Amino acid sequence: MRLDDIIPITPEFIFTHTMDYSQEHNGTALLVVNAFEEAHKEGARGTLLAWVSQQRYAFKLAPDVIIDISDYMDRKIEIQLLHASQANKNWPERWRATALFWGKWSFNCKGEYGEAFKTLRIGKLF
Repeated sequence: MRLDDIIPITPEFIFTHTMDYSQEHNGTALLVVNAFEEAHKEGARGTLLAWVSQQRYAFKLAPDVIIDISDYMDRKIEIQLLHASQANKNWPERWRATALFWGKWSFNCKGEYGEAFKTLRIGKLF
């Protein structure tokens, strides 16, 4: 898919990773951020949200958006386990605990589980 294919879609939100311990996450984050900046130069709008893990929060990347994912938590875990890199790990309890942490941390999250994001700004991304 080319940038010209994405701009007409005009998404309200674009989700990506933060820079973290994973080469794959870092590569994805850089590609998405670069595409986001290029799209903005072409007049596209939308909000870029980077996923915040508890580890990143510990390093001062505090979320400013927490989305209630309570209705989707089981499905999220089911889908994550489809990834070959995740399937053989005992991570569902960890994912659930992290979402519970963010759900309880947020005043806006009405459900039990939350997903944390940081709004990224052009020119000040990580």
